[in-house]
Amino acid sequence: MPEYDVVVIGSGPAGYAAAFRAAQLGGRVAMIEKGALGGTCLNRGCVPTKSLLEAAGVLEQMRRADALGLACESPRADMARLIERKDRHVAKLRGGVAQLAKGLGIEIVGGTATIAARNAVRVESAEGDRTLATKAIIIASGSEPQALASLPFDHTTVLSSTDVLDRDTVPETLLIVGGDDAPVIRVNREAAELLAAEHQLEIVPGAGHLFEEPGKLDEVARLSREWFDRHLAGGGR
Repeated sequence: MPEYDVVVIGSGPAGYAAAFRAAQLGGRVAMIEKGALGGTCLNRGCVPTKSLLEAAGVLEQMRRADALGLACESPRADMARLIERKDRHVAKLRGGVAQLAKGLGIEIVGGTATIAARNAVRVESAEGDRTLATKAIIIASGSEPQALASLPFDHTTVLSSTDVLDRDTVPETLLIVGGDDAPVIRVNREAAELLAAEHQLEIVPGAGHLFEEPGKLDEVARLSREWFDRHLAGGGR
């Protein structure tokens, strides 16, 4: 007989919602996560970006205070404290997911999952490998930033959305590839315009769909490289 009724691969909003509901309906559930509990949204997407966006919005209001007859001279952002606050929010919500899972009797399994058979999931981890027998498998493996093949992330100059969330300084120049209405894009736009208004920002708008059309990625890479040559040739960052 299978060890579990449901094994969920991924612990983001889709994964933990499915796991919670399956457990509420009486199922024996395991949830596999290779990274931090909560997935992309909680750790590297919706939650941290909204924390930074809220701070940027308050800063914008402070800079416009004079128009309301309020004295608020030279407001500025303390990036190190903003990052610390963001991390506290993330940790609190991550702990909440863990507590709910524990209360529902869900087993959280750390490691990388591979579907070994129709009713079996193999998990590889530093603690050793194991195979979970299950009646059903739910794949909720989430997403990760996609780099341009000719402009890969070096995590120093060419940054992913994940890298940006942990920077405690605002770059003097910033190019955003993709101007679609994603939280991390909004935050970076706010950061460049509000936290360091004198810095240079350029956005390649509407680039999100280009990642679905490989033939057009070279054009994005060309525009990006031209920007790098124009702004960073003199050693600026």
